[in-house]
Amino acid sequence: MPDERCLVEGEAERLGAKTQDTSLISHSVLGRKRVIKTRLNDHSEALKKIFELVESDERQNKDASFDVLAHRYVHPGSLFTKPVRIDAPVLRKLKETLGLAAIHNPIIYRLMEFCAREYGSFKQFAVFDTEFHKDIPSEFSTYALPAGISRKYGLRKIGFHGLSHKYVMQEACRSLGRDVKLQKIISCHLGTGGSSVCAIER
Repeated sequence: MPDERCLVEGEAERLGAKTQDTSLISHSVLGRKRVIKTRLNDHSEALKKIFELVESDERQNKDASFDVLAHRYVHPGSLFTKPVRIDAPVLRKLKETLGLAAIHNPIIYRLMEFCAREYGSFKQFAVFDTEFHKDIPSEFSTYALPAGISRKYGLRKIGFHGLSHKYVMQEACRSLGRDVKLQKIISCHLGTGGSSVCAIER
């Protein structure tokens, strides 16, 4: 920042997987890539190893330093509609939403707890996939249920993969030289663990 230059990037694969191939971390610093094969039993172990790599990078290149952590959190229910800084009260609220995205939310929640415990000097933020869909008009987001029940339980239709759809929308308009606010866009998120299609009118 502020030129949005990517300094460090990478990913961890096969965490805790009982496969013939071992876990690995693909790690790139200023375009120089390396692959580290090591046993990683869960996401916390992977994150700890990644932090060790970044600390090593920082000793060699001060540009690789950082002091903020951002977590993608899939579904916070109706508790949050914009990014939020993570503290103890926020964690208590998010704990109530683990079942709303049972594959993803518990993993990210444990990582948030791990970071708060082990890396308390870092600021942590949660960004939500559902934020992008908070403006769905009521005629499309309302279930055919008594209004009292919907209000009591916070029931409404919501979309997923919002961060992906937002990025695709912005990059498509940037590439085409068009104003996002004047476009009607259909974006497709085709992933290995889930897919969605989004009709966007800003």
